[in-house]
Amino acid sequence: MAGKGPRPKPTAIKKARGTDRPDRRSRREPDGGPGRPDTPDWFGPVEAAVWEWLIPALEEQGTLGSCDRNMLSRYCAMWSQWRDCQAVIEAKGQTYEVFNEAGEMRFASARPEAGLALKLDAAMRRIEQEFGLSPSARTRIEVKVPTKAEPDKRDDFFKVVAG
Repeated sequence: MAGKGPRPKPTAIKKARGTDRPDRRSRREPDGGPGRPDTPDWFGPVEAAVWEWLIPALEEQGTLGSCDRNMLSRYCAMWSQWRDCQAVIEAKGQTYEVFNEAGEMRFASARPEAGLALKLDAAMRRIEQEFGLSPSARTRIEVKVPTKAEPDKRDDFFKVVAG
């Protein structure tokens, strides 16, 4: 039987969002493993291009573990399939006409690629949520601001004014 309530978020996601509380952290939560997962050798050019964009983004965000390879591989494969469906829809439209034996149009039907694209979109959205890649997930992630190379002259002004 599944647990009650929403699934707990991994500590790496909580830390990236700035909502991690060490006193509430699961003591038995496994680490995703350090390092970058290897690029799968079965990838085609589209999957490889998605992987090369995705992995650095997750590394920078701090939510990537070496054991995430399988889930991210599926994401890249789904993205490639989704793009193929979109290409068919762009070329032929979302519907097609069905004719009877006399050559008269009976009705328009949804193209199978349109339904598949929706299913792939939903599956990819769930993975994006897991890794903090959706727009709503990004709003909950705090990013460290890089330090300035040279001090801001306004800082000196406020020091003088504050006395």
